[in-house]
Amino acid sequence: MPTAAAIAAGPLLDVENLRVDFPVRRGLVFARQVGAISAVAGVSLHVHPGETLSVVGESGCGKSTLARAIMGLITPTAGHVRFRSAELAGLSPAAMRPYRRRIQLVFQNPYACLNPRMTALENIAEPLRMLALNHAERRERALRAMEQVQLLPEQADRYPFAFSGGQRQRIGIARALAVEPEIMILDEPVSALDVSVQAGVLNLLKDIQQRTGIAYIFIAHNLAVIRHMSDRVAVMYLGRIVESAARDQLYRAPAHPYTQALLSAAPIPDPAREQARQRIVLTGDVPNPADRPTGCGFRTRCFRASALCAEQDPPARQLAPGHTVCCHHPS
Repeated sequence: MPTAAAIAAGPLLDVENLRVDFPVRRGLVFARQVGAISAVAGVSLHVHPGETLSVVGESGCGKSTLARAIMGLITPTAGHVRFRSAELAGLSPAAMRPYRRRIQLVFQNPYACLNPRMTALENIAEPLRMLALNHAERRERALRAMEQVQLLPEQADRYPFAFSGGQRQRIGIARALAVEPEIMILDEPVSALDVSVQAGVLNLLKDIQQRTGIAYIFIAHNLAVIRHMSDRVAVMYLGRIVESAARDQLYRAPAHPYTQALLSAAPIPDPAREQARQRIVLTGDVPNPADRPTGCGFRTRCFRASALCAEQDPPARQLAPGHTVCCHHPS
């Protein structure tokens, strides 16, 4: 949870109207562009120091593309990404280098993100090469990062194949922590892990945040995980943020039909309440981003859609302080 002073000082990361379009080409020999797919369609969000902003949505809604655009791994088509007021969108790899250590990305797959020919310590120390540190200093920083994620020093010289999935993800987290970032983007960090292992990794992340004051952008589709980790939640659908609010506010009074359907699909641990409640079942599939519906992108699956929804894309409106929704008929 960010402090009042951190909120007053302004956002650590500010994303404004970010757009990422991928061209659609046809032709085998002389391919020509015939259209574009908007994977991220005008996303705005901000993160304060020490805060966890979660981005939730179905697979294919643009969450991972958003993360890579913020990191500079994908060049945005339009919009702004500001880190402490410094513009990052469109920077060259060389110009982006000073910011790499301040914003780190933890990938979803702990099996694919580690070099199998490097030991755990070498994997963790790899990003430290961009800093002016000698070998002994890099080793000391890497060992300290291992300690932060509760890995033992005697495990430093083991190779990734000798670790479980949860331990590999801890190595990935340690690699990001080694450069002492101010914000970490966690792209589905526990989705590839067994349920019994997920809780340990999530509690570790919360403990690290409490000790270091690091900020997180936490990307997931598991609503139970989101509720455990978040300070604020942004709900994403078809490349847009359709609702954003403080965690408790969003879970208590969701306003967008898509948010309501997501929360309706999440199981409740109380059997009596689970049987008594009425579920909201969405019909149809997520529309093809290359052939977006006119007006509101959610109207083809919405149980409150009207003629207005087909004519106009709903602008963002503020229902309460900190609670924003893009819907013509919020409840």
